[in-house]
Amino acid sequence: MGRAGRDKQFFSINQWMFILLLLLLCLLCTGCSVKEQQEAAKERPEVYIVYDSSRTTNDWDYLYGAIDETGRMVLPLERRNVEVIYDREKGQQLWLRTITVTVDDPSLTAEELYEEENYKHIHYQYQLYDLDGTFLQDLGQRLVVAVYGDYVLYNDGRLESRKTGEVLLEDVGYMMQNGDFYILYDYLDNSCRIADGTMRVLRKYENCRTLGNGWIVFRQDEKEGVCAADGTEVVPCSYDEILWCNAPGVDLCIAQKGKQFFVISLEDGAVRYVSAVQDGAQEMEIVYADDDVMLMDFSKYQQGEWQQAMQMYNYAGQPLSARYENIYREYGDDTGCYFMAATTLREPVLLNKKGQVVFEGAPDTWLQIAGNGRLIYSDWKDNKAQLLDLEGNVYGSRDYESMYSPYVYNDSLGTEGEPPLVIGHYRYGGSELCDLLDLNGGILIEKAKNITVLSEEHFWVEKGFSQGLMDTQGNWLFQQSLFDSAVDE
Repeated sequence: MGRAGRDKQFFSINQWMFILLLLLLCLLCTGCSVKEQQEAAKERPEVYIVYDSSRTTNDWDYLYGAIDETGRMVLPLERRNVEVIYDREKGQQLWLRTITVTVDDPSLTAEELYEEENYKHIHYQYQLYDLDGTFLQDLGQRLVVAVYGDYVLYNDGRLESRKTGEVLLEDVGYMMQNGDFYILYDYLDNSCRIADGTMRVLRKYENCRTLGNGWIVFRQDEKEGVCAADGTEVVPCSYDEILWCNAPGVDLCIAQKGKQFFVISLEDGAVRYVSAVQDGAQEMEIVYADDDVMLMDFSKYQQGEWQQAMQMYNYAGQPLSARYENIYREYGDDTGCYFMAATTLREPVLLNKKGQVVFEGAPDTWLQIAGNGRLIYSDWKDNKAQLLDLEGNVYGSRDYESMYSPYVYNDSLGTEGEPPLVIGHYRYGGSELCDLLDLNGGILIEKAKNITVLSEEHFWVEKGFSQGLMDTQGNWLFQQSLFDSAVDE
């Protein structure tokens, strides 16, 4: 081989090495970019939706804005609604959506607009912003229904790819994810399709609905059964009706066949319990079931009146509690499982999972679990509320007319939480005020006109002639005058 040939071969090798190095650098940069984006998403301050406290009852659309946890106003308070759109696959905040409501008939009052025949006069306009408040897109009347990773569903039924904009399906009413599968609903014919991660439709069920953690109830020949998202049948299609067990996080269902009720495991299809039938008459209904206990409803018409009666049972068919007029699961405590019951004398009773009475109130009072072994005990006759423990010890030094545990609900993710906090209302002079308390009765924020709990550490507060974001120490992270935020009509 001559020198020219060797030089050409050397250049060719170097050229390919250079190209490989460029590709490697691109891959490394891409990896860094993805990692940086993930870290940025983790470090990004949480954004909260807030409203103007100076709103009046005559307003049809209120003043809403968005603020992050540092106190930076992301979207100013204006006369439109604001919502956070989440990537439900990652559980992360993704965009902000503003909703502007217009009415084409100004003669209609706010009350009249709630009447069904006047809905046609209400029009919605949607706009999209990023989490820094930068405008992204005017969506017109297209509403983002749900986002799962690369997939975004709109209210016109179109399921699109976020990356390419490609329309994957055009008739999806709603969607949810279950492991590696997606459940796609069509509200027009009440059917659902099961798709894989690439949105390839694998199966279709007529007259279906979901149960609990993504189990699918399907109906054939007037009977119902349950299958998993991968198509595995877990409950045979032989029951008249499949009901939810009403215990979140528990994979059980309640099934009815004829006059009998069954508690069935959705993990292996095993029947945990079968109700008895006496003389062909329905003895009771199972209205709640978890891994340990069931609630049975024995209510019936007797002597011309509806007599309510409920009782707690174990899976051996043995009663654990006395019969009460009503029993329901109380979800406010993270330290144990409690049930709230009521006697025929309207006495509230708190039961543990063994059916034992752990606290009993007087007639015409009310109980609420506040968390960490604390109760809110309200006396409606005397307009008095107290924070107690299970032994009846009182926490807090101020007399309150009413108290409640705030809930933080995330509509996009379908989750809710109850921070270890209590809001107490009272009268001070001629004003109605409220305090924010911890579960030991310590006052965190006092003498406010209104407190909205955004998280365990951040609160939107109206106090004096100001409103804004506060922390648990009562410090203003953002503050503005109520007069500055008011909008004159």
